[in-house]
Amino acid sequence: MREFKGCSNYTLVSKEWLSDVGAYGYILTHDKTGARVCLISNDDDNKVFVIGFRTIPEDSTGVAHILEHSVLCGSDRFPVKDAMTEVSKGSLNTFLNAFTYPDRTLYPVASVNEKDFMNLMKVYLDAVFNPRVHNEKRTFLQEGWHYELESEADELKLNGVVYNEMKGAYSSPQEVCGAYTWMSLFPDTVYGNESGGDPRVIPDLAYEDFLAFHKRMYHPSNARIYIYGDTDFEEKLEYIDREYLSKYEPINPDTEINLQKAFSEPKWITKEYSVNEAEEEKDNTFLTYNVCCADYSETQVVDAMNVINYALVTVPGAKLKERLIDAGIGKDVYSTFSTDCGQKQFSIVAEGANSEDEEKFVSIIEDTMKEIIKEGFDKKTLLASISTQEFSYREADFGFYPRGLIYGMLAFESWNYSDNDTFQSLKQNEVFKELKEKLEGDYFEKILEERVLLNPHKTILKLVPVCGLQLKEDEELKNRLQEYKATLTKDEILSIIEATKDLKAYQEEEDTPEALSTIPTLSLSDIPKTGKKFDYTTEIIDGVTFVKAEQFTNNIGYVKLSFTMDKLPYALLPYVGVLKLLFGQVDTKKYKYAELVNEVCIVTGGFNVNTSVYKNAYDTDIYDACLEARFKTLVDKREATLDLTYDVLFDSLFEDKKRIKDILEETKTRIQGYNISNGHTVSYQRVHSYTGKASHVAEYLSGMDQYRTIEKLLADYDNSIDEFIEKMKEALSYILAKENLTVSISADKDSMDKFTLTISDFLKKIPSKNLEKAEYNFEPEKKQEAYTSASQVQYVALGGNFYKAGLKYTGALAVMRNILSTDYLWTAVRLQGGAYGAMCSFPRNGECHMVSYRDPNLEKTIKAYEGAYEYIKDYSGDQSKVERFIITTIGDVDTPFTPSLTAQRSFIMYKCGLSNEMVAREREEILSTDVETIRGLSAYLKAILDQGCIACVGSKEAIEEASDFFLNIEPLCNS
Repeated sequence: MREFKGCSNYTLVSKEWLSDVGAYGYILTHDKTGARVCLISNDDDNKVFVIGFRTIPEDSTGVAHILEHSVLCGSDRFPVKDAMTEVSKGSLNTFLNAFTYPDRTLYPVASVNEKDFMNLMKVYLDAVFNPRVHNEKRTFLQEGWHYELESEADELKLNGVVYNEMKGAYSSPQEVCGAYTWMSLFPDTVYGNESGGDPRVIPDLAYEDFLAFHKRMYHPSNARIYIYGDTDFEEKLEYIDREYLSKYEPINPDTEINLQKAFSEPKWITKEYSVNEAEEEKDNTFLTYNVCCADYSETQVVDAMNVINYALVTVPGAKLKERLIDAGIGKDVYSTFSTDCGQKQFSIVAEGANSEDEEKFVSIIEDTMKEIIKEGFDKKTLLASISTQEFSYREADFGFYPRGLIYGMLAFESWNYSDNDTFQSLKQNEVFKELKEKLEGDYFEKILEERVLLNPHKTILKLVPVCGLQLKEDEELKNRLQEYKATLTKDEILSIIEATKDLKAYQEEEDTPEALSTIPTLSLSDIPKTGKKFDYTTEIIDGVTFVKAEQFTNNIGYVKLSFTMDKLPYALLPYVGVLKLLFGQVDTKKYKYAELVNEVCIVTGGFNVNTSVYKNAYDTDIYDACLEARFKTLVDKREATLDLTYDVLFDSLFEDKKRIKDILEETKTRIQGYNISNGHTVSYQRVHSYTGKASHVAEYLSGMDQYRTIEKLLADYDNSIDEFIEKMKEALSYILAKENLTVSISADKDSMDKFTLTISDFLKKIPSKNLEKAEYNFEPEKKQEAYTSASQVQYVALGGNFYKAGLKYTGALAVMRNILSTDYLWTAVRLQGGAYGAMCSFPRNGECHMVSYRDPNLEKTIKAYEGAYEYIKDYSGDQSKVERFIITTIGDVDTPFTPSLTAQRSFIMYKCGLSNEMVAREREEILSTDVETIRGLSAYLKAILDQGCIACVGSKEAIEEASDFFLNIEPLCNS
């Protein structure tokens, strides 16, 4: 660990030992400009840099969001059209992105390579302080909004990356509801505006106002700089001062964040959202009860509200949730507690409700609160909530997100508003201790009473569905644009046509070699020749294979009990897709389901039952579909955890038909919301199911086929459920057998034997059965599906399986993926097409796809996919450019793995037949990729295009206009 020695031109304000995270924290200010600096010094080599600014929008034009996009499109020192994308091509970064919050914008980067870390920091610093957008209006037009007209006869249209991104966001009723909630609670503050941009208002943003916003907000006097990890802080700070901060004079940026004055009484508000004709207006209203209950300085109240959020609504069996469901108010009831701004918001939401139930909704909420305040929360439920949060905090496992990044995001939750205690969110152990001590009193009940029930600063927001509203708004926009066009002179029309052509030419124009040479990059000599190995051992105990991955886990064991479903008859597959939703959510022989959830939270750090489909590394027709119980727990709680696991798997009771219906209604509603917001996932998963048996099976377990099964069951529930339960039990009888089981354990050396011994004893309780392997004699069918919704955008996927064309995997495909994603698709689909994103995948199992995200186009995007073949066949990049993509690809491969991810990866390698030797060979193929190799991969693209598998989620109008591409068009969601 490097100790910070101090740095000229900065004043050290404070230094403290942060025992919770094993690091020293330093707070500094820049002497000349007043820029704030936060340093966290520890031994973590995954270093993080963040520069952030308070960004206070005065309207809903999305100026802060568009600026976030635009500043990363080149700068004075790095005059390329997209600096973020270009620097990523020669980087080993572990994180590279930017975020727009309601009141701040953050630019984080991370890398384990010191040289790379400095490169990333340099590009981001110049981007925020010296962006080219001041001299290049086309960046604003591309990223924000512009009129589009290709000929005098064409319709005038609006386009732009952020414009389309927010059209996608406003196509999701959940996101619309969230936005209106913010605005309803904080109408007189910055939070009364849509910082991301309301697509109806974005075209009001003028370029000159946009530039003025940057000049005031992106000044060192308004900056907060965060650096984390094992790095030379003095070097970084001296560079920042020398190259940037010292060149500015201090200003008053006038970015004080005024908090909303408390309401004197609750406000009742009604808003609308669109549904299509397949969705009934009945049972589709959102009823919300929203309270401003704390501010950034009230740390303990905020943590207490997190506990209350869980105990009041979130925990299965919560009294308030059950009463609303039993009263027929909502198919799904949930609560949220948001800490994204200076004032903290608690909301209770009934989704799938009806407008006329609004007063009853409020009455049930407040009557139930009064009862809980009088009788008290269940203490075990409160303890379960605290225990879950505490385990997660101590484990500090954030998946693929660097730990230092999450710590930085937490710091900004208070630092953005005050310099009093920047590290308050990294001192949670003491808070958890205090909260546990308060369990015996009425502390939580008083918080509920004072901050929620009796608090007049609340809104009752009702979001009601209107069939065809989006079509009406689209038609109104179309008419307004046509009317506006009619007011233009011929010269003005020609000017828009010329601007449209000019922007397209600009987007197609490649950066000059001189501009590209300014982008700092690593070289192949900086890349390690060997990568991380995932070592595991196997051992057979009582006929069961144990897969063991020994690693340091801080006394935590990561365990998976994986039951193969290869004995399960094909006809029973759909029942498993429903069955897995019930485990842990229904009563068992020993526990009521609410009691069970509390026990799980107290004993484990996480437990769930789910399905996985392990696809053979090089052939998706070879696979293993499994039902799995997964948990993580401390070594001294392993026996209690295994007892709970047995109870869930073998003693769950599937007799409470009302409870099952409630779970399925809730699941259906949540899948609907997910599918609308994540249509790209729906689309490419459908494409894969056309060519691979593994993906075909997976769709029954967790895809559209699973969702349709739930829809069908609920449509005739009373007549269907008895037979359905019997089928689920029958399916389970084929799965839960000892000979079907494989055990995965990941733990440290001292704990491995203890977990092994306990699980060995557990095996004695599992029955053995003499079952024959089932034969699945089916062939995937090319369905060419499109799913319609009340969306303003599309999610378009095209794909195929190169193994079906007789081609084999090579590591060079991973390099091609990066070339297509960040060069070809980025330009053709995102920049020129206006989609928010475009992605592709060419994995070793052969299932390939190209897919767009929040895309205004459909047919145009498919044509762009078809152009990928010629682009790769005639690839014009030189070897130096290919080497930058090689470096990026190795960065993807070498992403740091947390203990839980390491455990997961080791088991996947075992299940999929992938060895370290295979991975090493693929790495050699990546490192040896050259221009001719890339051009030769065009054969893979041709094979995929020849298969021509297409799927789409989007607006009915756009899909029907492109109906020739599809064999089947149906609503995404059926009421």
